[in-house]
Amino acid sequence: MAMLRTLWRFGLTLLCSSPLASIIGEEVRFGVKIFASPRNYFAKCQGGTYLVSLPLLFAEKAAGNITCNATSSYCNAGGPYLYATGAGSAVCDGLYTLSADPSNATHQYYTKGEYTLLWEPGPREAFGLRWMIFGPEGLLYQKYTIDDLLGWRGTPTLGEWSVHLGQAPAPVVESDQPEDKLAVRSSGSSAANGLYTRVPGAGKMYARGSHFILWQPGPETLAGERWTLFSAAARTEVAARDGLATQYRTHYFRLSEDSEAGHEGTWAADWALYPPPKVSLVPTVACFRCEPGTFSTAGSKQCERCPPGFYSLGIADACTSCQPGTFANSGLGLVSEVKMPQCPDVHYASAGRGSCTLPQLGATKCTTCTPGRFSLRAAGGCDACAPGWYGGAAGASSCFTCLAGRWSGPAAFVCTLCEAGTAMLNATIAAAGGTSPFQCEQCPPGRHSSLAGSTSCGDCVPGRFAQRLGMSACVDCQPGSFQEFSGATLCGICPSSAAGPGATVCTL
Repeated sequence: MAMLRTLWRFGLTLLCSSPLASIIGEEVRFGVKIFASPRNYFAKCQGGTYLVSLPLLFAEKAAGNITCNATSSYCNAGGPYLYATGAGSAVCDGLYTLSADPSNATHQYYTKGEYTLLWEPGPREAFGLRWMIFGPEGLLYQKYTIDDLLGWRGTPTLGEWSVHLGQAPAPVVESDQPEDKLAVRSSGSSAANGLYTRVPGAGKMYARGSHFILWQPGPETLAGERWTLFSAAARTEVAARDGLATQYRTHYFRLSEDSEAGHEGTWAADWALYPPPKVSLVPTVACFRCEPGTFSTAGSKQCERCPPGFYSLGIADACTSCQPGTFANSGLGLVSEVKMPQCPDVHYASAGRGSCTLPQLGATKCTTCTPGRFSLRAAGGCDACAPGWYGGAAGASSCFTCLAGRWSGPAAFVCTLCEAGTAMLNATIAAAGGTSPFQCEQCPPGRHSSLAGSTSCGDCVPGRFAQRLGMSACVDCQPGSFQEFSGATLCGICPSSAAGPGATVCTL
């Protein structure tokens, strides 16, 4: 019996004595740290994303008694907000708005009319009205309830067990003979699972080896490291103790050291009806991903278009430069955050009063330069190869000079040969690359060029002649004529003797 009395005393004083008090935490903790709550208060958007204020549904605004433009189903979001729903005391449901209280910087208040959601910092005071599962390792699981008969049951309507020092998940406690035994199963701390037998003369205590289930009566929770939901009408004043002068009679509460997200999870009913509410953040800001063709740096409120010569595939903190031989042109149009009522709920560029056009975003890929054009790195377009140069295949990063005897106009992908009968006679032009077909000069009479792409004309050999400009071949002298010199433009007539075709002399 002495051991049982010791265990009972341990159960009643568990959270006020060493060493568990140090585990639970006795230092004063401060209110919600807005800068560290990206889901609601401030989003630290990474590069490739941008910050957007989310609209609230009109119904949510109305539930929180917040004025909204009745002509629209959405309103600009303010906040931060917490939303309570599903409470047995339905008046506690609704949208709660963060309220500044300069006189009390350590608490965090959210209000809805006369109802308040509050996080109270430490130190934590003694509390009761709960079922506990504990062992040598300390308090493993707990469930707050005013029901000392069947409150060990964890159901959505009667409140769930919550994890303290044990491992998740919380246990399932069940029994068909609750006056004699309780069964614990499915807890993350396997040592706590099993059949517990009622300890005679020890009140509501069940034992299994070194582990115990205990109903802990009052006093109820006084204050410290908890979220509470209460109304001004239920506010009561108690005697000052341990530095805490004013306390509140709560409808619902949830013990938590987490001043930022501790409202999440299972609440317990205090002086209100089961079930307790579910409390969640109402997101008012979010990080949206940048679309392909745009980019953003960390902390941006909008995405910028990729400049010419750069592209992105989306969610980019910088645009990628195009490789030589390719280009990207972002085109025109700007992304606007100003939105006319009739425009779709997307970024748009205004195209005049009363109309909307989707913006032309930056490039999402680099395009290969066509033959005859080239580009360097990060080009916004391809440049045409200059006359006298050619680009070759698609995707060129430079142009090449036409060889002697060839010419090209602008944006040429091959050079054109001077035609037979012509030649690029100017050595300077031939070395630099011809820029016009007129730089291919016709061979003068008495000369010819038989091959395309020539840089010189050859003299007609004796017995042959070229009478016109631009001859690609010399012509044999006709029978009865002759030509004994090279470079001739005509053949001489034999006076009385005969001569065969192409003759260089007359024969007797």
